[in-house]
Amino acid sequence: MLAIRNEIVRVLSSDDTPKEFSKRLGVGIGFLRYRFPEKSRKIAARYRNWLREKKEALFQSRCEAIRKAVEELEAAQEYPSKGKVFGRIPEMSVGGGKDQKLTNVWKEAIRSRLRVKKELNQNWEA
Repeated sequence: MLAIRNEIVRVLSSDDTPKEFSKRLGVGIGFLRYRFPEKSRKIAARYRNWLREKKEALFQSRCEAIRKAVEELEAAQEYPSKGKVFGRIPEMSVGGGKDQKLTNVWKEAIRSRLRVKKELNQNWEA
């Protein structure tokens, strides 16, 4: 039991998932929750935070890729349709356009580029 307790203390500072941790110890997650409820909650909370951060980082990188693709297509004087934009991003070319948040990023990128063009035209005419 002391070995498990020491391992739990060590895992609190590592990146192991609760499942990996219990597998390494050779016990079930239920056992850990029963015998060490507070530490198990800490491990689970840390893992949830890590997942949340990973998901947010992935979302931000995809947003940046969408904005870049819109700029590149416009520079090539092509309309940045959703299919063309998402097709330029490998991990999003299949089914990536179904995410409404990413679709909104694409729409906002187009609107932003249109505002810039409109401002440039107004400045040119003035």
